[in-house]
Amino acid sequence: TELNAKLHSVLDKLKQHQMNQRAEGLKLQQEISHLKKEKLQLYQQITDIQKRIADMENIIGYDMK
Repeated sequence: TELNAKLHSVLDKLKQHQMNQRAEGLKLQQEISHLKKEKLQLYQQITDIQKRIADMENIIGYDMK
């Protein structure tokens, strides 16, 4: 019947939308993981630079004495 066909069509669209949402969710999770990894790398670089600056300040301080 026409009502069953419409219902079937709506359910198909709903399933397709749900699959699209899942795919988008997975894509966003991957992007978040990548950004967290990048953030960790940047934090490590900042820490390394801060240590180098502290080392240079110590060397300069000793040279001034």
